[in-house]
Amino acid sequence: MKYVKCIIILCLIALFFLGCTNHDLSLENAELKQMQIVLEKKLEVSEQKYDNLITTLSEWADEAIVICNMDGQVVNSNSKYCDLLGYTLAELNEKTYQELTPEKWYETEDSLRDNQVFVRGYSDVYEKEYIGKNGKIVPIQTRAWLLKDQSGNPSKFVGLVKKLSD
Repeated sequence: MKYVKCIIILCLIALFFLGCTNHDLSLENAELKQMQIVLEKKLEVSEQKYDNLITTLSEWADEAIVICNMDGQVVNSNSKYCDLLGYTLAELNEKTYQELTPEKWYETEDSLRDNQVFVRGYSDVYEKEYIGKNGKIVPIQTRAWLLKDQSGNPSKFVGLVKKLSD
Protein backbone atom coordinates (compact mmCIF):
# COMPACT_ATOMS: atom_id res chain seq x y z
CA MET A 1 0.00 0.00 0.00
CA LYS A 2 2.93 2.26 0.82
CA TYR A 3 4.26 1.89 -2.78
CA VAL A 4 0.86 2.69 -4.28
CA LYS A 5 0.71 5.99 -2.36
CA CYS A 6 4.24 6.85 -3.52
CA ILE A 7 3.33 6.16 -7.15
CA ILE A 8 0.17 8.30 -6.88
CA ILE A 9 2.13 11.16 -5.32
CA LEU A 10 4.82 10.93 -8.03
CA CYS A 11 2.16 11.00 -10.74
CA LEU A 12 0.50 14.07 -9.20
CA ILE A 13 3.87 15.84 -8.96
CA ALA A 14 4.66 14.98 -12.57
CA LEU A 15 1.31 16.36 -13.73
CA PHE A 16 1.83 19.52 -11.68
CA PHE A 17 5.30 20.17 -13.12
CA LEU A 18 4.32 19.31 -16.67
CA GLY A 19 1.45 21.76 -16.46
CA CYS A 20 -0.66 19.58 -18.71
CA THR A 21 -4.33 20.30 -18.93
CA ASN A 22 -6.95 18.31 -20.75
CA HIS A 23 -7.14 21.12 -23.29
CA ASP A 24 -3.38 20.92 -23.91
CA LEU A 25 -3.57 17.15 -24.40
CA SER A 26 -6.49 17.43 -26.82
CA LEU A 27 -4.60 20.04 -28.84
CA GLU A 28 -1.46 17.90 -28.88
CA ASN A 29 -3.45 14.81 -29.92
CA ALA A 30 -5.08 16.73 -32.78
CA GLU A 31 -1.69 18.02 -33.94
CA LEU A 32 -0.18 14.54 -33.71
CA LYS A 33 -3.10 13.10 -35.68
CA GLN A 34 -2.61 15.75 -38.40
CA MET A 35 1.13 15.02 -38.51
CA GLN A 36 0.39 11.29 -38.80
CA ILE A 37 -1.95 11.91 -41.76
CA VAL A 38 0.67 14.04 -43.53
CA LEU A 39 3.42 11.45 -42.92
CA GLU A 40 1.21 8.59 -44.14
CA LYS A 41 0.49 10.52 -47.35
CA LYS A 42 4.21 11.19 -47.86
CA LEU A 43 4.98 7.51 -47.29
CA GLU A 44 2.31 6.50 -49.81
CA VAL A 45 3.76 8.89 -52.43
CA SER A 46 7.27 7.62 -51.67
CA GLU A 47 6.19 3.98 -52.07
CA GLN A 48 4.46 4.81 -55.36
CA LYS A 49 7.61 6.53 -56.66
CA TYR A 50 9.65 3.48 -55.61
CA ASP A 51 7.25 1.12 -57.39
CA ASN A 52 7.36 3.31 -60.52
CA LEU A 53 11.17 3.30 -60.46
CA ILE A 54 11.27 -0.49 -60.08
CA THR A 55 8.81 -0.87 -62.97
CA THR A 56 10.79 1.46 -65.23
CA LEU A 57 14.11 -0.19 -64.43
CA SER A 58 12.65 -3.66 -64.86
CA GLU A 59 11.60 -2.87 -68.43
CA TRP A 60 15.25 -2.15 -69.27
CA ALA A 61 16.44 -5.43 -67.80
CA ASP A 62 17.32 -8.41 -69.95
CA GLU A 63 15.58 -10.78 -67.52
CA ALA A 64 11.95 -11.29 -66.71
CA ILE A 65 11.17 -9.73 -63.34
CA VAL A 66 8.30 -10.45 -60.99
CA ILE A 67 7.42 -8.81 -57.67
CA CYS A 68 5.20 -10.66 -55.21
CA ASN A 69 3.80 -9.73 -51.81
CA MET A 70 4.52 -11.88 -48.77
CA ASP A 71 1.58 -14.16 -49.63
CA GLY A 72 3.06 -14.86 -53.06
CA GLN A 73 0.52 -12.69 -54.91
CA VAL A 74 2.01 -11.14 -58.06
CA VAL A 75 1.88 -7.37 -57.56
CA ASN A 76 4.02 -6.33 -60.52
CA SER A 77 6.13 -7.69 -63.33
CA ASN A 78 7.81 -6.49 -66.46
CA SER A 79 6.62 -7.28 -69.97
CA LYS A 80 9.28 -9.99 -70.33
CA TYR A 81 7.71 -11.93 -67.46
CA CYS A 82 4.23 -11.51 -68.95
CA ASP A 83 5.49 -12.69 -72.34
CA LEU A 84 7.31 -15.66 -70.80
CA LEU A 85 4.08 -17.01 -69.33
CA GLY A 86 1.58 -15.63 -71.84
CA TYR A 87 -0.41 -13.60 -69.32
CA THR A 88 -1.24 -9.90 -69.13
CA LEU A 89 -0.16 -8.08 -65.97
CA ALA A 90 -3.81 -7.83 -64.91
CA GLU A 91 -4.13 -11.62 -65.22
CA LEU A 92 -0.90 -12.17 -63.29
CA ASN A 93 -2.13 -9.88 -60.51
CA GLU A 94 -4.84 -12.48 -59.90
CA LYS A 95 -2.23 -15.24 -59.45
CA THR A 96 0.35 -16.28 -56.88
CA TYR A 97 3.75 -17.56 -57.88
CA GLN A 98 2.68 -20.86 -56.34
CA GLU A 99 -0.23 -21.11 -58.81
CA LEU A 100 2.24 -20.57 -61.65
CA THR A 101 4.55 -23.31 -60.35
CA PRO A 102 4.07 -27.09 -60.71
CA GLU A 103 3.42 -28.73 -57.34
CA LYS A 104 6.61 -30.79 -57.49
CA TRP A 105 8.58 -27.55 -56.84
CA TYR A 106 6.68 -26.41 -53.72
CA GLU A 107 8.92 -28.13 -51.18
CA THR A 108 12.14 -26.91 -52.84
CA GLU A 109 10.88 -23.33 -53.04
CA ASP A 110 9.62 -23.35 -49.45
CA SER A 111 13.04 -24.54 -48.31
CA LEU A 112 14.89 -21.92 -50.37
CA ARG A 113 12.60 -19.18 -49.09
CA ASP A 114 12.94 -20.20 -45.44
CA ASN A 115 16.64 -21.13 -45.42
CA GLN A 116 18.10 -18.59 -47.85
CA VAL A 117 15.80 -15.68 -48.67
CA PHE A 118 14.60 -15.05 -45.11
CA VAL A 119 18.05 -15.74 -43.64
CA ARG A 120 20.34 -13.74 -45.93
CA GLY A 121 17.93 -11.74 -48.10
CA TYR A 122 18.35 -13.66 -51.38
CA SER A 123 18.50 -17.15 -52.80
CA ASP A 124 21.10 -18.94 -54.85
CA VAL A 125 20.29 -19.25 -58.53
CA TYR A 126 18.16 -22.34 -59.07
CA GLU A 127 16.18 -24.03 -61.80
CA LYS A 128 12.49 -24.79 -61.70
CA GLU A 129 9.47 -24.71 -63.96
CA TYR A 130 6.47 -22.48 -64.50
CA ILE A 131 3.11 -23.34 -65.98
CA GLY A 132 2.31 -21.02 -68.90
CA LYS A 133 -1.17 -19.72 -69.61
CA ASN A 134 -1.46 -22.31 -72.39
CA GLY A 135 -0.72 -25.08 -69.84
CA LYS A 136 2.74 -25.82 -71.20
CA ILE A 137 5.67 -26.22 -68.83
CA VAL A 138 8.27 -23.45 -69.09
CA PRO A 139 11.72 -24.40 -67.71
CA ILE A 140 13.41 -21.42 -66.05
CA GLN A 141 16.39 -20.33 -63.99
CA THR A 142 15.60 -17.89 -61.19
CA ARG A 143 16.82 -16.13 -58.09
CA ALA A 144 14.72 -14.39 -55.41
CA TRP A 145 15.41 -11.35 -53.23
CA LEU A 146 13.59 -10.12 -50.16
CA LEU A 147 12.51 -6.48 -49.98
CA LYS A 148 11.85 -4.88 -46.61
CA ASP A 149 9.67 -1.94 -45.72
CA GLN A 150 10.93 1.19 -43.97
CA SER A 151 10.54 -0.52 -40.59
CA GLY A 152 12.76 -3.39 -41.69
CA ASN A 153 9.91 -5.89 -42.00
CA PRO A 154 9.76 -8.23 -45.00
CA SER A 155 7.32 -6.78 -47.54
CA LYS A 156 7.91 -8.25 -51.00
CA PHE A 157 9.84 -10.83 -53.00
CA VAL A 158 11.55 -9.98 -56.27
CA GLY A 159 12.36 -12.72 -58.73
CA LEU A 160 14.69 -12.51 -61.73
CA VAL A 161 13.79 -15.16 -64.27
CA LYS A 162 15.51 -16.50 -67.38
CA LYS A 163 13.89 -19.00 -69.70
CA LEU A 164 15.97 -22.10 -70.26
CA SER A 165 16.07 -23.63 -73.72
CA ASP A 166 13.35 -26.19 -74.29
